[in-house]
Formats: sequence, structure tokens, C-alpha cells
Amino acid sequence: MDSKIHTLVIDQGTHASRCIIFDRQGELLVAVSRKVDLICHSATEIEQDAKAILASIHDCLHELPAALLQQLGQVALTGQRSTFLAWHKNSLQAVTPALSWQDTRSKDLLAPYQTHHKQLRSITGLPLSAHYGAGKMRYLLQQYPELQSPQYLLGPLMGFLLDNLLARPLHGVDHSNAQRSLLLDVRRRQWSQTCLDLFGIDESLLPQCYPVVFDYGMLESLAVPVRAVCGDQNAALFSHGQPDAQAAYINVGTGAFVLAVTEQPVITESLLCSLLMSSEDAALYGLEATVNGAGAALSWLQKKYPRDDIEQKLDEWMDDILQPPVFINTVGGLGNPWWLTAEAFFMGDESRPEACYVAVIESIVFMLFSNLQLMMQHTSLNKIFISGGLSRYRGLCQKLADLSGLEVYRSDNHEATARGAAWLAAGQPELWHQEKRESFVPQQNDHLSRRCEIFCEALQQLKQKQLHSGNQ
Repeated sequence: MDSKIHTLVIDQGTHASRCIIFDRQGELLVAVSRKVDLICHSATEIEQDAKAILASIHDCLHELPAALLQQLGQVALTGQRSTFLAWHKNSLQAVTPALSWQDTRSKDLLAPYQTHHKQLRSITGLPLSAHYGAGKMRYLLQQYPELQSPQYLLGPLMGFLLDNLLARPLHGVDHSNAQRSLLLDVRRRQWSQTCLDLFGIDESLLPQCYPVVFDYGMLESLAVPVRAVCGDQNAALFSHGQPDAQAAYINVGTGAFVLAVTEQPVITESLLCSLLMSSEDAALYGLEATVNGAGAALSWLQKKYPRDDIEQKLDEWMDDILQPPVFINTVGGLGNPWWLTAEAFFMGDESRPEACYVAVIESIVFMLFSNLQLMMQHTSLNKIFISGGLSRYRGLCQKLADLSGLEVYRSDNHEATARGAAWLAAGQPELWHQEKRESFVPQQNDHLSRRCEIFCEALQQLKQKQLHSGNQ
């Protein structure tokens, strides 16, 4: 038997880089983490230092136990999507800041492209949004004219990390991260010449596209093959192995994401069509919704009403506070299905900070539910699997079950992204770790339903107001 059976996952997230080793059944053996900084110049200008991110990964790799490293058979890379930068092809050094997935500074620059939004969605599966790569790359080309040269590459953060971590730079990126550029033809899984021409980006500036499951080459520091590269939310879908076609998968961290599998690309006006996984001869698609203001909204409120007991008290507050205000959660900009930016505000009495924290959690639930309703128009769903840091709050899971009418299953750990990436790299084994799941059964909650109606009505009015004013 081959002794090299373990899988290393390099998981690069918004706030931390992590290196995690799983055994052949998907059991976690060791995890090492390093914090990375988010540089917020303003509400719309949010950056990271790519060099510091790379250093944090190397620090994690150096701390892994030598005995486990000797048993590694493969590596997976996963991380934040929609973060873009430019780097030098030869030196591999970053030459611009990494514009975070939360960065929307290109919003005004994208305004002239609004007339092409239907065409872009039909090709890429995504709406025209400053959160995605095309606007960010146009901004970088505008700010750094020297980038219009074949010696540079523009692309997702994952492309930069691959070039710097592989023994032989590939100048490539996986399909799931490439799709977040607004330049990938989601059906053909290649750069779209139509989109490239529209945004004025030469294909020579972009990394080459490769399948999610692919032999990318050897990880330089360990001489172990990299066999899967994937966006973080895509990877989370495979935490338990092959996904359930009748389940919605929700991951709630800094942002929240809802995914449901579809056999073929489904293009809608309100949801994202995501390329979930690909190999050299096949692909798996899904409907996806993004909620930007999840953990980011709690962080926003902590600055307004500082508390150091949130983790210990929040479930208790959700049990006790039955009539919180309604929070219009536009933190980070509204994703599906509204796609607008505005100032966040409370409707109702916000004199009690505890009630405001409950209101923020409920706003996350309202946004998740709104997107679940849209998904149910296109696919049959009978259950919800939830993971991610905020899923630790029992009250959030119960409110989601109450509102959706679907049973919610919560895993007993928060490693969905890394475990899913490991499953892909390990050859998609049939025997894979199944975490213990806690179930939340729907209960009647009329007051919660009414607050959700108020929330959705307020957002609809805000959407109409922005459409009429032309400020979307």
C-alpha cells in the first residue's frame, strides 16, 4: 500500500491563511493558521498585500509536522474568489495591491457597461458587478498603464499564489476562480473573446484556464503534486463528498453563500450560475447566491456598539429578544438578488445594542431565505446543509429553518471548505468523513416572517429608488 496517503489543503481566506492535513478518510490530522490583514482605505477601497499573504502560507507550511509531511500524497489549494491583482511573469512579484472581493471602487468605471449586462450574464453566468474581476482589472490598467505589457499578468489571487508556490510557474488559474473575472465563457470554460473585447483586456495579460481537478505540478517547498485548485465556496460544497442534488448548501463566514447543484448551466436574472467543479472532460454547475454582509455585518456593528461577549451571549439574546428592530443590511453592498449599494440602517427601536445584534443575525437569515425562494423556482430542495463560522449560532440555524420550512443540518465542525478541497484532490473517494450533524426542525414563527416581509419590502423600495435616480 502507498504510504503517502494524506492530503494537504492550503486554504487562503480573507482573514487567515491555513494549512490543514487530512487522512485518506477525510479526518483532520493537523491545522496551522496565520492571520492576514485587510487594508480598508474606505468603504469601497479594500485591499490586501499579496506578498504578506504568500508569506503567511509559507509560515504555515513550515510549522506542519515533518512526520505527516512525509506521508503526503497530494495537495489542494482553495481560497477567496474575486480578489484580483497584477504580478510580473518572470519575477512573480506582485506589482499592485490585491483588490479584495469586497472592493467596489470600480463601480463608477463600470457604469458605461450597464447596457451590456444581459449579454455578460448570458456568457459568464454572472451579473455586472464591481465585486468581480473585470472592473478591478480595468481599474488597475487605468492606474498602472505599464501593465499593458506581455511581461505582466492580471488575474485572480489564486493565479498569483499558484505561480509562487509551484516548482515551475504555470501562469494559470482554475475555472472556478477564473469565472469570477466576468471574462470566462461558463459553458465553453475558456476566456470569452466577446467579454475581453468589451472590457479592452488582452488575453495575453491573463493566466491560462485549467480544470479544478488537474495535475498542476509540484508544490515547490514539499515536492508533492497539486491536484485540485478551487474557490472556497465551491470547495465547501464537497465537504461530505458527492453533493446532494436536493439540498441547499450554505456557508456563512465573512460573507455567506448559498449553492444548489444543477445538471446544466442555468442562467437567471437574480441568481449566479456558477461553475462548481471541472475536470478535463466534465463539469458540474450550480445556482449560487452571495450575501456580503454576514460576519462583515457583525464586525460593522461591533464598531458601532462594542461588545466583548457576543460569542457567549448572542444565542441567549436570540432566545430572549422576540421583537428586535429590522436591520437593512447593506454592509459590503447587497448581493443577490438586489445588487445595490446604500447605507445600512435600522428600522425600529435601536436603543438596545443586544436587540441590534439579533437584528443583524435576522437580516442574514432574511437574505439567505430570499435567495432560497428563488432557487426553488429552478430546482427541488428539501433540506439545508449549513457550515461556516456563524453557523455556530444555534439561533441563526433555527430561524433559517423556521423561515424556510426546511430542516437545517449543521455540521459539528467548521472545516467545510478545506475538507471539500481535500476530497477533490484525493480523487473523490467513496469513503469520506461524515461529520455528526445537528438538526433544526422548522417551527411556526409568524413574527419572524413579518419582519422578513418588512425587510424585503424596504429593499425593494430602495432598489426602485436607485433605479429611478440612476445611482445603482
